[in-house]
Parts: sequence; structure tokens; C-alpha cells
Amino acid sequence: MVFRIYLILLLFSLPVSAGSHGRNPPEQLWFPKAPALPRSEGPAVEVSDVPGLIEALRQAKPGQTILMADGHYMVSRYVKISANNVTLRSASGRRERVIIDGAESRHHELIGI
Repeated sequence: MVFRIYLILLLFSLPVSAGSHGRNPPEQLWFPKAPALPRSEGPAVEVSDVPGLIEALRQAKPGQTILMADGHYMVSRYVKISANNVTLRSASGRRERVIIDGAESRHHELIGI
């Protein structure tokens, strides 16, 4: 009997615990889609990991675009963007495939502009 209750609870908890962690955000078909952004005309830097992202932000020049490879970027400290008009965008053009995550940031702050 206890095993049966445990099994039932386990089955009901699977969809909840699976959630959307690690998945793309849900597509809302009713929500209007924004047009794709045009390619930037300024200089661009490509990054594919957290150290590269932090260095690109540190050395960013006004009008620069930082193209981020698809992935989950666990940024563990505060990062300041000092230059004006800096753009962060997905290199693939798929915004849902780039996640900048500050969950492990010491002061619960991530990016300062």
C-alpha cells in the first residue's frame, strides 16, 4: 500500500519537476512576433563561453555588437558595461537559445549599464 501511494505521488510529481528547465520558452501563437533585427553595422565580437563574454563586455567599444553562441552562460559575478550603445545578441538569431544566468552571482546582481 505504501509503495502504491509512493508510486502515485512520483507519477504526479514528474510533470511538475520536469517543468521547462533547460527547454526553450513556450511559443505563444497568439502573441505577435517582432521582425528580426537587421545585422549590426558596427564592429562585432563573437563569444562562446563566460570568460569570453566577460572579456568582450570589459573591452566593448561604443556601437559594438557581441554575438553570443547558443548556450547557457552561468555568470557568477557582476559585470559592468561601460561603453554606450553595446548590443548583446544571439549569433544564431534565436534569442531563446542564449541564456545569461546570474543565479550563482554573489550579490544577486548581474549586469550594470
